[in-house]
Amino acid sequence: MHPIFGAYSLEAIIKKMETKGLDVVAPIALNEDIFPVVQSGAIMQRAYEHDGDNRALVMKKGNCKERYLLRGIEIETKEGFHLLVIGESRIAPYQEAIRTIESALEQECLVIFDHPLVDNRNVRRSLGFEGELNLKQICRRYSGKIALEWNGYCKPLVRRLLFGGDVNERIKRLSATLKKEGYNLPVVADTDVHARNIRLLSAIGTAYIETEIKKGSGTAILQSLRDNIFLGNYTNH
Repeated sequence: MHPIFGAYSLEAIIKKMETKGLDVVAPIALNEDIFPVVQSGAIMQRAYEHDGDNRALVMKKGNCKERYLLRGIEIETKEGFHLLVIGESRIAPYQEAIRTIESALEQECLVIFDHPLVDNRNVRRSLGFEGELNLKQICRRYSGKIALEWNGYCKPLVRRLLFGGDVNERIKRLSATLKKEGYNLPVVADTDVHARNIRLLSAIGTAYIETEIKKGSGTAILQSLRDNIFLGNYTNH
């Protein structure tokens, strides 16, 4: 999710996580490290534990179930792709996609191609032929190391009206085609909510994945997420 902290508090996000039954959320921004801001909000609540490796916050208040906020960032690459890097937020934008991916993988992050078939320089449109060719080359190169996103904002009817096509359905087909070629590029469901007010915050968790996670630290959560996603041990909702 992309939080707008001027419109609501971190506590409001945690309450919505509890309502929706979400255990783990990554609050991120485009090309900006907001994890220190998230930490500040947690400190004000006096309801969190540092996980020891600076990759997550463990939010716990009273007898409520623990909720985890993962460190992350959405990065725009030189080619115009957007990449979700979960586990680190101090990565420079506008580098070549391969350089960004390599940097994230070296730090054992989870890397997800964000709305891969959307033209991020004109989001109403789908990615062009050359961009899609480049995307496929990157996918083959990083088989079993990066995932593809099914994005909750890419509504088929809206995109059809904007002549953008159903990019989520196409990304599922691309993943299936690559799988037949022997490549492993799993699709993970993601809301990508941009809640500009507390009412819109109710959309959090509209799309999500269900899987078993190891708790205790951000590193443990990330390791279990990576293992389960690339082994196919998860369910998209």
